[in-house]
Amino acid sequence: MSNTTWHRVEDGLGVRDTTYARVDGVLEWPTGTCMQILDTPGFAPFASETAAGVRYSRPPLNESAIRQAIQSATIATAPGLTGAQIMELQERAIDELRRRGLLNAP
Repeated sequence: MSNTTWHRVEDGLGVRDTTYARVDGVLEWPTGTCMQILDTPGFAPFASETAAGVRYSRPPLNESAIRQAIQSATIATAPGLTGAQIMELQERAIDELRRRGLLNAP
């Protein structure tokens, strides 16, 4: 999705229904949730995460960002590790996040 399209979604400007369906997928919401938010005043997809009339959601975990964070942290704290060891650490962390249901399969 382009930055322009994403900004249109954030600003409440019109986009295609298929765009909202993609946003639902990225946020791991049931298909149609974005449309329901638009069509139903006061609708909150997750009432437990509503505070003083403001809705928010956690951004989905991004595998690439996780890998970069692990690499940066490893280099900063254990500079003697080889590239292969850092890659193994990344794989194990990604596998663990998937096992816990925090990261979707590729």
